Amino acid sequence: MANLNPVFIQPEMGLIIEPLDTLFFRDGRPFDAEDYGKTMLPTPQTVAGMIRTWLMKKEGMKPSELHGLRDGSHPKKWIAHIAFRGPWLAKVSKDNALEVEDIFVPIPASIYQIGKEEDSPLVRLNPLNPDISFPGWDSPLPGAPMRPLFIGKTKEALQPVDGFLNNAGLIAYLKGDHPDVNKHKIKQKCLFDFEERTGIAISPETLTTEEGLIYSANHLRLKDHIVFYAEIGWETEQESGWPDIQELISPKGVVLPFGGEGRRVLVRIASKPYEWPKVEADGRFLTLLISPAINNPRGEVSDRLPWQPPECGALVAAAVPKPIAISGWDLTGDSENNWQPRPRPVRFAVPAGTVYFWERGKNSNLEKQFSPMMQLAEKPQDRAAGWGIALKGVWDYAGKEK
Repeated sequence: MANLNPVFIQPEMGLIIEPLDTLFFRDGRPFDAEDYGKTMLPTPQTVAGMIRTWLMKKEGMKPSELHGLRDGSHPKKWIAHIAFRGPWLAKVSKDNALEVEDIFVPIPASIYQIGKEEDSPLVRLNPLNPDISFPGWDSPLPGAPMRPLFIGKTKEALQPVDGFLNNAGLIAYLKGDHPDVNKHKIKQKCLFDFEERTGIAISPETLTTEEGLIYSANHLRLKDHIVFYAEIGWETEQESGWPDIQELISPKGVVLPFGGEGRRVLVRIASKPYEWPKVEADGRFLTLLISPAINNPRGEVSDRLPWQPPECGALVAAAVPKPIAISGWDLTGDSENNWQPRPRPVRFAVPAGTVYFWERGKNSNLEKQFSPMMQLAEKPQDRAAGWGIALKGVWDYAGKEK
C-alpha cells in the first residue's frame, strides 16, 4: 500500500502569489501560429517549476545538474527535496494582503443541482445501498462491487454544477452535509475573468515580425483581492547545511515568471499557513481531490485503471470528471538530445473535484494511518510537486439503512 500521507515535514509556510498582469497556462495540446489558445488554471507543477527554477538560477546551477540531484551528493541537493502544495484560488484580507481569508476549491463531482435555476438547491450523491438492486448496473471494476451514485426520488432532473466551494462549503461537504447554493457556491466570474489577447511571432534571427504568424489566446485575470495560494516545505527531514526554508524568500517578496509568456507574479510569504478543514472518519470515508492527481503515469505497466487512486480500502464508488492533459517543459533534457531543453510527454491527470468513496472492514486498523489530508500520488517527484492532495470526509449509503 502506498504512503498516502502528505510529504511535508515541518516547518511549512504559505505563499501568496499575486499576479502583476494577466496569466496564461497551457494544457498538453499543441498550440501554434493561427491557433487559438485557451488558458487553464495552473497545475501543481507550475508552482514547483517556478520556485525550483528560480532557486537553481539563484544558486548558479545549470539545468543539467538537476539529474540525480534528489539522491546524489551535490551540495545543493536540498533544492530537489523541497515539496509543494497548491496552487489554489484564495481571497486575501483588504487590510492584510498576506492573510488568507477564504480559499476556493472546485465543486466536488458528486454535487449536483436540482432543476435549472441558478439558485436551485445543491444535493450530494452517495453510493447506493448494496441491499438495493439497480437494473442494468455493471461495476466498472471487474470483481469489485462498486455502486452507482444515487440521490433518491426527485421530480426534477439533476444538473452538473460549475464553480467553486468556499471554505464553509468545503467543511459542510466533508462533514456529510449538502452545501448551500447561496452561501457556499462561488461562481467563476467572482474569482477571475478571461481576457482576449492577440500575439505575433518574432523571428529569432532578425527580431522582426514573422509575416502571417498571428495567434489569439485568452488570458486569466484575477479579481481584486483574489490571489493564488500555495504551500512549501521539506519532503524529508532537513539535513545539516540545508537553508532555513523560512529565509528562502525575502519578506518583500520576489517577482518571478509564472506560466506561459513569462508573465510576472509577486511571490510573498503568507502571514501564516492556511488552516485546512480536518474531518475524522471511521469505517467509511471519502477522499476529495483538491489538486489534480497523476495515478498511473503513461508508459508504466499497471493493472489499475488510469482514474483509480492507490488502494486505501475497498473502493465503493467514484465521481470522476473528464481528465486533463498535462505537459510542460523539461529544462534538463536527456543524453539523447545533448541535455537540451525539450517538451515533456503528455500525461493525463484526474482533475480536482474528483471524489472517491471508501469502506473499511470492521477489523481494519489501517484507518489510523491516514490523516485528514492525504496525497493520492505515488511517484516521489509527483508527490513533491504537489499532485494528488486530497481531504478526507464522511459519507453514508443512499437509500435504506444497511
